[in-house]
Amino acid sequence: MVWLYPCEASFTSCDGSGKKWFKIDEMGLTAPPLASDNWGNAKVEKSKQWTSKIPTSIKSGNYLIRHELLALHSTNSPQFYPECAQLKITGGGSALPSGDFLASIPGYANQANRSVTVRS
Repeated sequence: MVWLYPCEASFTSCDGSGKKWFKIDEMGLTAPPLASDNWGNAKVEKSKQWTSKIPTSIKSGNYLIRHELLALHSTNSPQFYPECAQLKITGGGSALPSGDFLASIPGYANQANRSVTVRS
């Protein structure tokens, strides 16, 4: 997953808190069957890289960018592997997502009250 967080001023006062993160890219299961080499993580493991395109409509300004791998190989214990950086977007876009498109990190993946049923 790749997330952006708009910084309203300089990077020194931008801490990524609050419900302002929005996702610009993700990859999960790429094709059946449900096997370890058919997930987005396998693509990263094989190529040692990930490329995402910043939407051209995004408002210019300072942002935090977060690339995150989510490993689900341990029952009821998801493992998050994030990397963050500062990013200046230019180009004159004016859009920023709102409402249901925004999330808090941490907090978007609350495991409480969730269950998964696997049928074979």
